[in-house]
Amino acid sequence: MALTIKIGIMKHSVNKLFATAIALILIGLAACNEDKGNYNYQDINRVDSILGIANSYPVYLGYQLKITPRLVYALGTDANEFTYKWYYYDNAWKLLQEGLDLDQEIAGDIGRNRTMAFEAYNEKTDIPYRKVFRIELPAPVGYMALCETEDGYDVDMVSYVSVDTIFALSRNVLEGIQSTIPRAGVKPIDIVTAGSNNNLAPLPTETDGTSYTIYILTDQYTTRLASKDLSWKPAYNIETTVEAGSYLDVNYVQKGKPVIAGKMRITDYLGCKVWFYHVNEEGEGNWFLYSIYPMVRYLCNPMNMEGEKGSDGRIWPKDGSRFEPLKEICAHGSTVATSATLWDKDNRRFMFACPHNNVSAYTFGDAYYSKPIDTETGTAPFSFTDSDYDDVVTMGEVFGSSITSIDGFAIIKLKSGGYCYIRFAGKSAPTTPWAAADRRTRSDFPASSAIGRAKFVAAYPQADIPFIYYVTDDNKVFKADISGIVSVETEITDLFVKDGYSEITAFKFLLPNTNGTGVFHGSELEKGLAVATYNASKGKAEGGKLEVFTLKSGSNSGELEMARYPTPKAVEEKPSLAAKQVAMSFTGMGKIVGLDYKKK
Repeated sequence: MALTIKIGIMKHSVNKLFATAIALILIGLAACNEDKGNYNYQDINRVDSILGIANSYPVYLGYQLKITPRLVYALGTDANEFTYKWYYYDNAWKLLQEGLDLDQEIAGDIGRNRTMAFEAYNEKTDIPYRKVFRIELPAPVGYMALCETEDGYDVDMVSYVSVDTIFALSRNVLEGIQSTIPRAGVKPIDIVTAGSNNNLAPLPTETDGTSYTIYILTDQYTTRLASKDLSWKPAYNIETTVEAGSYLDVNYVQKGKPVIAGKMRITDYLGCKVWFYHVNEEGEGNWFLYSIYPMVRYLCNPMNMEGEKGSDGRIWPKDGSRFEPLKEICAHGSTVATSATLWDKDNRRFMFACPHNNVSAYTFGDAYYSKPIDTETGTAPFSFTDSDYDDVVTMGEVFGSSITSIDGFAIIKLKSGGYCYIRFAGKSAPTTPWAAADRRTRSDFPASSAIGRAKFVAAYPQADIPFIYYVTDDNKVFKADISGIVSVETEITDLFVKDGYSEITAFKFLLPNTNGTGVFHGSELEKGLAVATYNASKGKAEGGKLEVFTLKSGSNSGELEMARYPTPKAVEEKPSLAAKQVAMSFTGMGKIVGLDYKKK
């Protein structure tokens, strides 16, 4: 009986286990049947391609870079699964902007060549999709404006932008590239660009291959910027290349004092000569020369010292021969040597300055000196030693058929009343006597002329166009035809002073480009008269205006008109450019105190 009971219990247990197993299997099958859709996986919503982003973008400082990418998704829509970010690389990837479209000014951290990246990030899968590209900033070319600010200065540029075939304004360039050059509390004086076939930029000992230098003149230092990217280093200060043992070295560099230029003039554009005006602590002005050809001289001896022949046969500055020069010079240039005409204020005479006593003497030992211009032959419309000369208002250069044939001009106050304009040929060596052919023209101004109060005088930079333009201390502007014995003056103030821009702060013809051989080429725009005006009501931050004027087409009267770019000649040759043509007038700049044109 007991056995029978046990067997029944065992049979019941087995049946129960079997039933349970069957039930579990059926439940599992049912679950699998209900969940079968979970094993039919969908594709990940990936980004198959990123379109609308180029591999590189040529941009310029101040350019507003706008990029609108187009994404192709695997599922045809982003389904709000993605976020979008833009990065730039600076030793590590750094976030620039969020959002699908990029709208970014080229300034600050990306105001230079950079590797960039766009990222589309799938929030569900944690998978990023990226497109890497470059922004390339070519060396800026165009008008450089040194601008005074409330607490220092900056540089604004109207740059030629080949990508757009236009000139475009870039504001506060030094701030934009985060320049380390000290600017707070510094008063700007001028900006000067200098080209050379000898690689001296930005330093003779540290070239960057551009053969081009940008000088910044201030009341606290004179320094250079690298042409490639406008960067700066303390080594670029001018005192780092003063010649050892020279006047400036002994009295300034060795005593830890900065060497500060009050004026600079560039000449011999094929070999780079930089004329440098310096006022010492006694208030005396001296002209120096920075030269690398035909011999190396780094601001050595003052040029305003009369020379005498030494025992070695060379001409050296003689003791006690220093004279006080005018702050302006006529800086003549040639491919062989360079020279200048100085005005001796102490003795009221013109002096001829040359870095060596013979054009073939390229050795280090040849000294700088000057000598009176007193050798004259033949009949001439003026005399360098005219006893009627009282003082010189200003001096400058007039270019001939090439950049190596540079004449000088001077505006002279006469003892008998009135003023006169004289133009004369440049010389490369003092051993050649001045002849009648070297005396070009003279034109007299009446005593009532305002030219004696001129703060800016600009001669048209082409000898066969006999006009000068000047601005008086009360911001009136005059055009003078100096083709005749007596000049003919016309006031043209209204062309420049208008719309609240009542102060003229810079006024100069900018040197034309050359093709490397010294021969002028390019459009009239390259010989334009650059004029900076200031509207005080707008303040130093944006009260400045830059305009460029050229000779009116077909005019032989010296009449000026607003320049346009592309130029009328270019539009005539290619009519499609007309749609891009703009007037060369730019407002919203800082208060401009210095102007020059950067070619490289």
